[in-house]
Amino acid sequence: MMGKIKTSRRLRWSARIIGIAAATLWFTTLLLSTIAEWGTPIMLEGIILSIFVIINVASVIVSWCFSKTGGILLIVFGVAFCIFGYISAGRNHYFAVLISGFPFLIAGILHILGWYKSRAIKKTLQFNKNNIYKK
Repeated sequence: MMGKIKTSRRLRWSARIIGIAAATLWFTTLLLSTIAEWGTPIMLEGIILSIFVIINVASVIVSWCFSKTGGILLIVFGVAFCIFGYISAGRNHYFAVLISGFPFLIAGILHILGWYKSRAIKKTLQFNKNNIYKK
C-alpha cells in the first residue's frame, strides 16, 4: 500500500515540476518578448502564442489543486499548443512541438495518472474500512 501512495505522490510532484518549469519558461519568454517588442505592431501569431501560454499557465495553476481537471486542461491545451507549434514552425517542426506543448502534455498525463492512482488507493482504503467492521 505504501508503494502505491509513494507512486501517486511521485507522479503528481513530477507533473508539478514539469508544469512549473514549462510555464515559467514560456511566461518569462512571453514577458521578455513583450518588453523587447514594445511599440511594434502585434502579429496574429504572437497573439495566438500569448493566448496558449496564458491558458497553459492557468492550467498548471489549476492542476496544483485539482489534478483531474488541471490534467485534462493541460492535455487538451498541450495538444493544441503542439499543433500550433508544428504549423507555425518554419523548419524543425518536431523540435517546435517538443519545445512548445509537449512538456504541458506530459505534465497533464502525469497529473491524470497520479489522480487515478490516488483514486484507486482511496477506493481500496474505503473497501478495507467497510469490510473490517462486518462480521
